[in-house]
Parts: sequence; structure tokens; C-alpha cells
Amino acid sequence: MAGGQSRRMNGVMKAHLPVAGIAMIDRVSAEMNGICGKVHAVVGTEAQQRAIGGGGLSVVVESEPGRGPLPALQTGLSLVRTPLAWVSACDMPLASSKAAAYMAEMLVRSGRMAAVPFVGGRLHPLQAVYRPECLPFIRKCVSAGELRMNAFLETVDVLQITENVLEEAGIDARFVINVNRPEEYEQICRIGNEFFQPNA
Repeated sequence: MAGGQSRRMNGVMKAHLPVAGIAMIDRVSAEMNGICGKVHAVVGTEAQQRAIGGGGLSVVVESEPGRGPLPALQTGLSLVRTPLAWVSACDMPLASSKAAAYMAEMLVRSGRMAAVPFVGGRLHPLQAVYRPECLPFIRKCVSAGELRMNAFLETVDVLQITENVLEEAGIDARFVINVNRPEEYEQICRIGNEFFQPNA
């Protein structure tokens, strides 16, 4: 998901900001390509589509741009032709295929609708695994003008995967960190230099 307007980043397109020398969206899409049959980037405008397109990445303009991540999730899940979908915001450059595969495995075992990490005292629905069967619930929320991600999550059976569970599985819970402000970008760059070391 790469359709945000980056207001808190002074309009700078976060997808292209480098972390440890590689643009955030390139890091996320490369990680996804490791375990996903198809990777789609959902953007808010045709200008974003042109800026992000290329390199074999499917870039789709969301159906209701400017209304937040829930309509973007609706667009993304409508493209899915597999039993599960890994969803990641482009401003989460520590996105982990190991974490996604673990969440997918736990989701299948649970029989629930979504597996969402619960780290730092809150859910992280933009770094999670969903079943496409979530779509009718998303559409209902969007049609009602209820665009909060948590409002949608309250309507489906969610498997919350806690920080302790992730750590027991050998997964670094920092994969949920996202970037909204310049100071957060500086922080993720510092973390990234450690995180992406060959032996990290």
C-alpha cells in the first residue's frame, strides 16, 4: 500500500526514501516477492502510479483515493486470487517474509479471517495477513463511511499475534515499525543500518 499523501513528511514520497541504500518500496516488494506469487502496489493517484511503476511491480490506483488505508485495502484484496494475502504499507521497510509466513501459518491453523501483529500495545493492521473473505466486511464499512481500520477489524475474527509469540518464534518484532515523520525516518535509517547487515 503506497497511496498516502505524506503530509507529515512535508509531501515527500515515502516510497522512494532509501533505508540502508534501498528505497522503502523496493525493500518491501523484494521481501514480498520472496514468498508471494504476485505483488501489487496500491496507490492513490496516477502520478504515484507513474512514479512507482516499473521493475515488474503491478501498480494499481485505488478505487476511492484520499479516504485512507481501508479503501486501499479493499482495492488490494479485490486483486487477490489466492487463499491468503500479505498486506504491507510501503513505509514499513523492515517488513519480514519470515514474519508474514509465520502469521500465514498461524492464520491457517486458527481458521480466522486475519492475523494481525499486536506489538507495543496496539494492532498493526497494515503489516498483516488477510483472507480475501474479509472483502464484504470492508465494503460494508467503507459504504457506511466507517473508514477506521480498527472498526473493520472489530467486524471479523482476528488472530492477534503478540510480541512475545513473535519473539518465541525467532522473529524480530521491529518489522511493524512505520515512518510518518522526518524524525521517524531518521530513526528507521539508524535501525536499518543494523537490521540489514549481512549477519543481522
